[in-house]
Amino acid sequence: MAVERVILAGGDGSRLRSLTWRIAGQGVPKQFCPVLGDETLLDQTRKRVSLVIPPRRTVTVLTRRHKRFYIQFVSDSSHPNFAVQPDNRGTAPAILFALFRLIKLGQQGTVAIFPSDHYVSDDHKFMSHVEAASAAASHQRSSIVLLGIPAERPEAQ
Repeated sequence: MAVERVILAGGDGSRLRSLTWRIAGQGVPKQFCPVLGDETLLDQTRKRVSLVIPPRRTVTVLTRRHKRFYIQFVSDSSHPNFAVQPDNRGTAPAILFALFRLIKLGQQGTVAIFPSDHYVSDDHKFMSHVEAASAAASHQRSSIVLLGIPAERPEAQ
């Protein structure tokens, strides 16, 4: 069975607003900001997951309020699988919103969910773990597989 991917890109980025302001000269949600390098975190996420999952099997969840940051991204895409939420209501509603979109598109299978604002140092290694998790989920159809890493130190919010 195919793997669908969901990229969550609807957050407001309020905790890093001062950093993104310094980088972009305006309050930009972090997923639309080139925090590390020249590409936005969202662009880095899209490239990373496309190593394993074709872009046509993607739903990217955005928020209407951020339209000015993603309008060019949406218009330039040859695979218009975008789910634009009216408002940011958090992670769980965004995931449900995307799952309903996948159902509406008639897609079935394992779903991999990717935040668009995470740093990954080795994209190929990370995606090999995603492939292994997808295979495990395909064999245990009622299972949820979570990938994570142990914390090196506590982080203050």
